[in-house]
This record gives sequence, C-alpha cells and structure tokens, in this order.
Amino acid sequence: MDEEQTEITDEIRERMTTNAASLPGLQSHQRHPDHDMVLTTAQRACLNDWQERTGIGPVRLLSARGDVPLGLNANMVYRWMVGITRRVYSGYYDYVLTAYAEATPLKRLTPADRDLLHAHKERAGSWGALLVRLSPHPDYITADLLVSWAAGKASTVPQDLWDFVSERLCRDDEEIKSARHGQTRSGYVQIPRQTIIDMKKRMRALRRGSISLLKGRSDIPEGLKPGTIDRWFNRPNPAARRDHLHYFQKVLHEAPPKRDLPRRKSAPNKSTLAARLGMHHPDK
Repeated sequence: MDEEQTEITDEIRERMTTNAASLPGLQSHQRHPDHDMVLTTAQRACLNDWQERTGIGPVRLLSARGDVPLGLNANMVYRWMVGITRRVYSGYYDYVLTAYAEATPLKRLTPADRDLLHAHKERAGSWGALLVRLSPHPDYITADLLVSWAAGKASTVPQDLWDFVSERLCRDDEEIKSARHGQTRSGYVQIPRQTIIDMKKRMRALRRGSISLLKGRSDIPEGLKPGTIDRWFNRPNPAARRDHLHYFQKVLHEAPPKRDLPRRKSAPNKSTLAARLGMHHPDK
C-alpha cells in the first residue's frame, strides 16, 4: 500500500471513529472508564447488605432510574456482588451506593400479610368497600392493587405503601374494638344505626351522593371528605367527629334534590321510508 492510500485509509478510519462516537446506539460499545479501584470484602458485603435490606436487585435498581451512567449495567453490579469482578470504576460503585440509599425499600409479603388483607376484605364485603375504608388514600392504591397483593401475584411491595395500608387496617380494628366496648375517641360520637338508616334514606330521596352534597360548599369542617362519610356507611359500628356528623346532617336537611335535565325531543329520522312518505305521527 503506497503512502497516499495509507493517508486515505487513516482519514476514513478517523472519520468512522468520530461518527461512531456521536451515535447514541453505538456509545454503549465504547470501552468502560479505567477500573481504578479494587473491591474489598467489606465493600462487596455493603452492596449485598443494601440488596437484602431493600429487597431490590441490580436489575430493578437501575431500571427505575433515568440517570444511569453510560456503560454501567445490572450484570456488572451482580458480578461485583458475587465476587466475579474485583476491579471496578469507583464512579460506578459510588453511583450504585447512592441509588440504593435513595431507593424505596421493598417488603416481602408473608402468608400472614395476605390473610390480613383477606380478613378485612371479608369484613368489608368487597375489595372496593375495603378501599373506601382506607380513604383518604393515594390514587395509586386501588382495589386491583389490593387484589394482586392478596392473591400472591406480587411477592414484594414498596415498604411505604404496605405501612400505609397496614396502619389504616389496624386503625380500623381499633375503632371497631372501641365501638364494641362503647368507647369513642375524644370529640367523637357513636352513630346510632337509625341515624345511618335515616341519612341513607334522605340521600336516596335527594338522589345525591356524598361528593355531590359537599361539592361547592365553602363551610366544610376541616377533615370532612366524601370518603369520611362513605366510611360511616360501610362500617358495622361507625364513629364520627361530632362536628362532622352535625354538619352533614345539616347539609342533608338543606340540600335540594337533584334536578333532572330536560330531555331533548329527537327529530324524526328522515332516513326511514315512513318519514319520506310523511307518515310520522305528530307528538301528542
């Protein structure tokens, strides 16, 4: 190969290298940063400890983040954990530790946890009714989510979500136990069964639900929400804040019934043969 051909070949090689570096799809094939650190036994144990405490493996850890450094992947972290790879890039190692520290821990559901959900569902009557008992709750807690937990479709759940649900269920148990013993918290009153029946009857007569009755009112007591009222109707021995109960009874007394919207008269269908022949009967 003569000198001119060598120059051309070098120029093409340089251009191909430059273009490849600018293509996102090819960047992952570039070599990793220099491995400037040798993992110690304590550092490897630290990674495994984070995985055990959070219940999150390398795949789930990195897939949940949008800022993973180029070149770092879950298989690499796994090899660190089991001791296959000892020399690592310190920037990658520091990133993984930070990701674990910021991750929401997971809880592994036990048979006792699932039994707890099933027991409360049976008491409530349905998963939808159980969800009402958890109100107010984050939008991402749904009846379908509770079903998947109870059925074992999800083996692990975010610890903070489970803490929220289990605390609400325990609170529900405490309120029921207190009601059975005729005890109520300070400021709360036991709602007589006849009062519940009367309020439901009034709501049916008005053809309005709790959302409709509270909508647009500016004098609602703090903490009173449609879900609060729905829980009164879904619990065997409900208790309510005294001011909440008196306010809602006042609302039921003052509220007008739901108005029916006037029906529009539909024009005759001109596409029928009777219409084209003028055989439609006028409205009586």
